[in-house]
Amino acid sequence: EFSDRAKKSGVGGIFHTDELPNYGITEEEIKSLREAVSAQDGDCVVMVADAKIKAQGAIEAVIVRAREAMEFVPEETRRALPDGNSAYMRPLPGAARMYPETDVPPVLITQERIDGIALPELINERVSRYMKDLKLNDELANQIARSPNMPLFENIIKQVPDANLVMVVRTLETTLDELAKDGVPVDNIKEEHLIPLFRLHSEGKIPNEAVPGVLKIIAGKPGTSVDDAVRSLGVGVETGGRKDGFHKGERD
Repeated sequence: EFSDRAKKSGVGGIFHTDELPNYGITEEEIKSLREAVSAQDGDCVVMVADAKIKAQGAIEAVIVRAREAMEFVPEETRRALPDGNSAYMRPLPGAARMYPETDVPPVLITQERIDGIALPELINERVSRYMKDLKLNDELANQIARSPNMPLFENIIKQVPDANLVMVVRTLETTLDELAKDGVPVDNIKEEHLIPLFRLHSEGKIPNEAVPGVLKIIAGKPGTSVDDAVRSLGVGVETGGRKDGFHKGERD
Protein backbone atom coordinates (compact mmCIF):
# COMPACT_ATOMS: atom_id res chain seq x y z
CA GLU A 1 0.00 0.00 0.00
CA PHE A 2 2.77 2.44 0.93
CA SER A 3 4.78 1.59 -2.17
CA ASP A 4 1.80 2.09 -4.49
CA ARG A 5 1.19 5.55 -3.04
CA ALA A 6 4.89 6.43 -3.29
CA LYS A 7 5.11 5.36 -6.92
CA LYS A 8 2.55 8.03 -7.87
CA SER A 9 5.34 10.57 -7.24
CA GLY A 10 7.45 8.96 -9.95
CA VAL A 11 9.81 6.82 -7.84
CA GLY A 12 10.44 3.18 -8.63
CA GLY A 13 9.50 2.02 -5.14
CA ILE A 14 10.55 2.22 -1.49
CA PHE A 15 12.67 0.30 0.99
CA HIS A 16 11.46 -0.19 4.55
CA THR A 17 13.02 -1.87 7.53
CA ASP A 18 10.42 -4.64 7.71
CA GLU A 19 11.59 -6.03 4.36
CA LEU A 20 15.29 -5.08 4.17
CA PRO A 21 16.57 -8.52 5.27
CA ASN A 22 15.03 -9.89 2.09
CA TYR A 23 17.49 -7.80 0.08
CA GLY A 24 20.64 -9.08 1.82
CA ILE A 25 20.77 -6.21 4.33
CA THR A 26 22.20 -7.33 7.68
CA GLU A 27 20.63 -6.72 11.06
CA GLU A 28 23.62 -4.56 12.00
CA GLU A 29 23.01 -2.32 9.00
CA ILE A 30 19.34 -2.01 9.89
CA LYS A 31 20.29 -1.11 13.46
CA SER A 32 22.64 1.60 12.22
CA LEU A 33 19.93 2.98 9.98
CA ARG A 34 17.41 3.12 12.80
CA GLU A 35 19.90 4.92 15.01
CA ALA A 36 20.65 7.42 12.25
CA VAL A 37 17.01 8.51 12.10
CA SER A 38 16.36 8.12 15.85
CA ALA A 39 13.76 5.40 15.29
CA GLN A 40 12.04 4.02 18.39
CA ASP A 41 11.07 0.42 19.08
CA GLY A 42 8.16 -0.51 16.85
CA ASP A 43 8.92 2.21 14.31
CA CYS A 44 9.20 1.35 10.63
CA VAL A 45 11.84 3.23 8.68
CA VAL A 46 11.15 3.97 5.01
CA MET A 47 13.83 4.95 2.50
CA VAL A 48 13.50 6.38 -0.99
CA ALA A 49 16.34 6.93 -3.44
CA ASP A 50 15.56 9.36 -6.26
CA ALA A 51 15.63 13.03 -7.17
CA LYS A 52 14.84 15.17 -4.16
CA ILE A 53 11.45 16.41 -5.34
CA LYS A 54 10.32 12.88 -6.22
CA ALA A 55 11.70 11.37 -3.03
CA GLN A 56 10.07 14.03 -0.89
CA GLY A 57 6.68 13.52 -2.58
CA ALA A 58 6.98 9.76 -2.14
CA ILE A 59 7.79 10.01 1.57
CA GLU A 60 4.92 12.43 2.16
CA ALA A 61 2.54 10.05 0.36
CA VAL A 62 3.67 7.20 2.61
CA ILE A 63 3.07 9.31 5.72
CA VAL A 64 -0.42 10.24 4.56
CA ARG A 65 -1.29 6.58 3.86
CA ALA A 66 0.06 5.52 7.24
CA ARG A 67 -2.13 8.07 9.00
CA GLU A 68 -5.15 6.93 6.98
CA ALA A 69 -4.51 3.35 8.03
CA MET A 70 -4.85 4.39 11.67
CA GLU A 71 -8.12 6.25 11.12
CA PHE A 72 -10.22 4.82 8.28
CA VAL A 73 -10.29 2.81 5.08
CA PRO A 74 -9.60 5.34 2.31
CA GLU A 75 -12.01 5.67 -0.59
CA GLU A 76 -9.98 4.93 -3.69
CA THR A 77 -10.02 3.32 -7.12
CA ARG A 78 -8.03 0.07 -7.20
CA ARG A 79 -6.91 -2.29 -9.95
CA ALA A 80 -7.11 -6.06 -9.83
CA LEU A 81 -3.87 -8.04 -9.75
CA PRO A 82 -3.32 -11.49 -11.30
CA ASP A 83 -2.81 -13.06 -7.86
CA GLY A 84 -6.25 -11.93 -6.71
CA ASN A 85 -5.07 -8.92 -4.74
CA SER A 86 -5.63 -5.28 -5.67
CA ALA A 87 -3.44 -2.19 -5.89
CA TYR A 88 -4.04 1.52 -5.43
CA MET A 89 -4.67 3.55 -8.58
CA ARG A 90 -6.15 6.92 -7.56
CA PRO A 91 -8.53 8.51 -5.05
CA LEU A 92 -12.25 8.30 -5.72
CA PRO A 93 -13.50 11.55 -7.25
CA GLY A 94 -15.26 13.90 -4.88
CA ALA A 95 -18.02 16.44 -5.43
CA ALA A 96 -15.47 19.18 -6.09
CA ARG A 97 -13.54 17.24 -8.72
CA MET A 98 -13.58 19.08 -12.04
CA TYR A 99 -11.80 18.94 -15.37
CA PRO A 100 -11.58 22.50 -16.76
CA GLU A 101 -11.13 22.61 -20.52
CA THR A 102 -7.69 24.20 -20.79
CA ASP A 103 -7.58 24.33 -24.59
CA VAL A 104 -10.66 26.52 -25.01
CA PRO A 105 -10.77 30.16 -23.90
CA PRO A 106 -13.45 31.12 -21.35
CA VAL A 107 -16.86 32.02 -22.78
CA LEU A 108 -18.63 34.99 -21.28
CA ILE A 109 -22.22 34.09 -20.41
CA THR A 110 -24.26 37.29 -20.37
CA GLN A 111 -27.58 37.78 -18.61
CA GLU A 112 -29.10 38.55 -22.01
CA ARG A 113 -28.07 35.13 -23.25
CA ILE A 114 -29.44 33.46 -20.14
CA ASP A 115 -32.75 35.31 -20.50
CA GLY A 116 -32.97 34.19 -24.13
CA ILE A 117 -32.76 30.48 -23.32
CA ALA A 118 -36.09 28.75 -23.89
CA LEU A 119 -36.44 26.33 -21.00
CA PRO A 120 -38.92 23.46 -21.37
CA GLU A 121 -42.13 23.66 -19.41
CA LEU A 122 -41.94 21.74 -16.14
CA ILE A 123 -44.49 18.97 -15.67
CA ASN A 124 -46.05 20.60 -12.62
CA GLU A 125 -46.38 23.84 -14.58
CA ARG A 126 -48.04 21.95 -17.43
CA VAL A 127 -50.48 20.29 -15.03
CA SER A 128 -51.41 23.67 -13.57
CA ARG A 129 -51.90 25.11 -17.06
CA TYR A 130 -54.15 22.24 -18.10
CA MET A 131 -56.26 22.66 -14.98
CA LYS A 132 -56.48 26.44 -15.24
CA ASP A 133 -56.73 27.03 -18.98
CA LEU A 134 -58.29 23.77 -20.20
CA LYS A 135 -60.43 23.10 -17.11
CA LEU A 136 -59.24 19.49 -16.84
CA ASN A 137 -59.54 17.91 -13.42
CA ASP A 138 -56.43 16.99 -11.46
CA GLU A 139 -56.46 13.33 -12.51
CA LEU A 140 -56.77 13.95 -16.25
CA ALA A 141 -54.35 16.89 -16.19
CA ASN A 142 -51.66 14.82 -14.49
CA GLN A 143 -52.32 11.83 -16.74
CA ILE A 144 -51.86 13.65 -20.04
CA ALA A 145 -49.16 16.04 -18.78
CA ARG A 146 -46.90 13.08 -17.94
CA SER A 147 -47.81 11.01 -20.98
CA PRO A 148 -45.76 10.38 -24.14
CA ASN A 149 -48.97 11.42 -25.90
CA MET A 150 -48.69 14.97 -24.52
CA PRO A 151 -47.32 16.50 -27.77
CA LEU A 152 -50.08 14.78 -29.73
CA PHE A 153 -52.68 16.09 -27.29
CA GLU A 154 -51.28 19.61 -27.64
CA ASN A 155 -51.49 19.45 -31.43
CA ILE A 156 -55.00 18.03 -31.42
CA ILE A 157 -56.37 20.82 -29.23
CA LYS A 158 -54.52 23.34 -31.40
CA GLN A 159 -56.02 21.93 -34.60
CA VAL A 160 -59.45 21.34 -33.09
CA PRO A 161 -60.10 24.22 -30.63
CA ASP A 162 -63.62 22.99 -29.84
CA ALA A 163 -62.55 19.40 -29.14
CA ASN A 164 -64.05 17.69 -26.10
CA LEU A 165 -60.87 17.57 -24.01
CA VAL A 166 -62.11 14.86 -21.69
CA MET A 167 -62.82 12.66 -24.69
CA VAL A 168 -59.43 13.43 -26.22
CA VAL A 169 -57.55 12.48 -23.02
CA ARG A 170 -59.60 9.34 -22.46
CA THR A 171 -59.11 8.27 -26.07
CA LEU A 172 -55.35 8.78 -26.05
CA GLU A 173 -54.74 7.37 -22.58
CA THR A 174 -57.43 4.71 -22.13
CA THR A 175 -59.31 3.77 -25.31
CA LEU A 176 -56.20 3.12 -27.42
CA ASP A 177 -54.69 1.00 -24.64
CA GLU A 178 -57.86 -1.04 -24.33
CA LEU A 179 -57.98 -1.61 -28.10
CA ALA A 180 -54.33 -2.69 -28.08
CA LYS A 181 -55.06 -5.23 -25.33
CA ASP A 182 -57.78 -6.65 -27.58
CA GLY A 183 -55.23 -7.16 -30.33
CA VAL A 184 -56.14 -4.11 -32.41
CA PRO A 185 -53.06 -2.73 -34.27
CA VAL A 186 -53.37 0.77 -32.82
CA ASP A 187 -49.96 1.75 -34.22
CA ASN A 188 -51.81 2.20 -37.52
CA ILE A 189 -53.82 5.04 -36.00
CA LYS A 190 -52.02 8.28 -36.79
CA GLU A 191 -52.46 11.94 -35.98
CA GLU A 192 -54.04 12.48 -39.40
CA HIS A 193 -56.84 10.10 -38.31
CA LEU A 194 -57.33 11.52 -34.83
CA ILE A 195 -57.66 15.17 -35.79
CA PRO A 196 -60.62 14.69 -38.17
CA LEU A 197 -62.12 12.21 -35.70
CA PHE A 198 -62.16 14.75 -32.88
CA ARG A 199 -63.28 17.47 -35.27
CA LEU A 200 -66.34 15.44 -36.25
CA HIS A 201 -66.94 14.61 -32.59
CA SER A 202 -66.74 18.30 -31.62
CA GLU A 203 -69.32 19.06 -34.32
CA GLY A 204 -71.69 16.50 -32.80
CA LYS A 205 -71.43 14.15 -35.78
CA ILE A 206 -70.00 11.16 -33.88
CA PRO A 207 -71.39 9.92 -30.55
CA ASN A 208 -68.98 9.06 -27.74
CA GLU A 209 -69.72 5.36 -27.87
CA ALA A 210 -68.87 5.21 -31.59
CA VAL A 211 -65.28 6.48 -31.18
CA PRO A 212 -63.72 3.09 -30.28
CA GLY A 213 -65.45 1.45 -33.25
CA VAL A 214 -64.21 4.11 -35.64
CA LEU A 215 -60.67 3.70 -34.34
CA LYS A 216 -60.89 -0.08 -34.66
CA ILE A 217 -61.89 0.18 -38.33
CA ILE A 218 -59.09 2.64 -39.09
CA ALA A 219 -56.53 0.47 -37.31
CA GLY A 220 -57.60 -2.56 -39.35
CA LYS A 221 -57.58 -0.62 -42.63
CA PRO A 222 -55.20 2.37 -42.30
CA GLY A 223 -56.21 3.71 -45.69
CA THR A 224 -59.78 4.19 -44.51
CA SER A 225 -60.82 7.79 -43.90
CA VAL A 226 -62.63 8.80 -40.73
CA ASP A 227 -65.74 9.66 -42.79
CA ASP A 228 -65.74 6.21 -44.38
CA ALA A 229 -65.28 4.53 -41.01
CA VAL A 230 -68.22 6.48 -39.60
CA ARG A 231 -70.38 5.53 -42.56
CA SER A 232 -69.46 1.87 -42.24
CA LEU A 233 -70.65 1.93 -38.63
CA GLY A 234 -73.89 3.62 -39.65
CA VAL A 235 -73.46 6.45 -37.15
CA GLY A 236 -73.37 10.19 -37.60
CA VAL A 237 -75.50 10.15 -40.79
CA GLU A 238 -77.63 13.29 -40.97
CA THR A 239 -81.38 12.79 -41.16
CA GLY A 240 -82.98 16.19 -41.08
CA GLY A 241 -82.17 17.97 -37.82
CA ARG A 242 -80.74 14.82 -36.18
CA LYS A 243 -77.90 12.36 -36.56
CA ASP A 244 -78.96 8.73 -36.42
CA GLY A 245 -79.27 7.82 -32.76
CA PHE A 246 -77.48 11.01 -31.63
CA HIS A 247 -78.46 14.58 -30.96
CA LYS A 248 -75.89 17.25 -31.80
CA GLY A 249 -76.06 18.64 -28.27
CA GLU A 250 -75.28 15.36 -26.54
CA ARG A 251 -71.64 15.66 -25.53
CA ASP A 252 -69.55 15.02 -22.41
